[in-house]
Amino acid sequence: MPSEKPNWYDFPEISWETLFHPTFSYEYFRQPLTLLNTSPTTATPLTAAWMADAALLAYGRSNANEMDLLEFDTILDRAGLRGHRVGNWSPEAKSVKAIFAYSPDFAVLAFRGTRKINWVNSIVDMAAMPGREAELLDPHTLAPIDRESRDEVETSEQHNVLVHSGFQFGLNTAWPDIRISLDSYRHSHPASPVFFTGHSMGAAFATLAVERFRGGRAALYTFGSPRVGNREFCERVRERADLGVFRFVNNDDMMTTVPPREKLFTHTCGLILIDADGNVAPGAQSEDGPQEGIGPTLHALEKLVMGYVQKQPPPPQLTNHAQRRYCYYLWRWAHNGQVP
Repeated sequence: MPSEKPNWYDFPEISWETLFHPTFSYEYFRQPLTLLNTSPTTATPLTAAWMADAALLAYGRSNANEMDLLEFDTILDRAGLRGHRVGNWSPEAKSVKAIFAYSPDFAVLAFRGTRKINWVNSIVDMAAMPGREAELLDPHTLAPIDRESRDEVETSEQHNVLVHSGFQFGLNTAWPDIRISLDSYRHSHPASPVFFTGHSMGAAFATLAVERFRGGRAALYTFGSPRVGNREFCERVRERADLGVFRFVNNDDMMTTVPPREKLFTHTCGLILIDADGNVAPGAQSEDGPQEGIGPTLHALEKLVMGYVQKQPPPPQLTNHAQRRYCYYLWRWAHNGQVP
């Protein structure tokens, strides 16, 4: 009688719990990643699967509990990485949370996405908050930089860059620590790629972070990302992520439709679509979805919240947002249709 395979092989079940983190022990980074003899400007299936796992790990959950540092370090050690948490990870902290993992060959900055305890407020903010011009902040004090001090710094005013003010405010809470980690790694490893990644709201923070990064040899991998800024901002992201922008969307993942385009938000380039059958299609033609108005978007989110309150099963448009599903499909892609 064949032995039963571990449940992290299985297709994620449909439940509210699996939207946010695995409800069982998950095997991260199950195959070694080597960037030798590959082009980092191409979204190779194995690299995509690794970045999906990093985005999942950034949630810092082990079953229904917070992952302790020993388990976190053990996962990274098995992957040949060292790393640390960035931001204030205490349960009550409002700070953006991320992990920074690295080896001499590459580094990964992965941002935590929306957590179950605050997802309702988060999706309403994503739908309703208008964009405004990004302020240039001192990375250490978070105070606006005096105009006399801006000689060597590009200002967003000069490029009409608009970003989601809520996402930007969130990243500012942890940016000084993030910058220290990035600068230290780039100083020690000037030619090694740095990957920015995240799921859901974590994808938005990763997109903002790579736009601020000046170290070069950077790539952006996002999963179920909302829109973050206007076209000028997205062009800056493409320039800063000189090793490529790879925006994964699982079928009709509804979180990729907010904030509405009528508020001047648009998506970055590099769309890679996972279709209804779980097939990954790099180079999909459409770079953004159809125009959605604020009214229809809020109506859809209202129905979603009511379903959650009434304990109805989550709709497919939301279950397709679950990061475990992105991981499942991308590991299957990395192994020619089989889940290792």
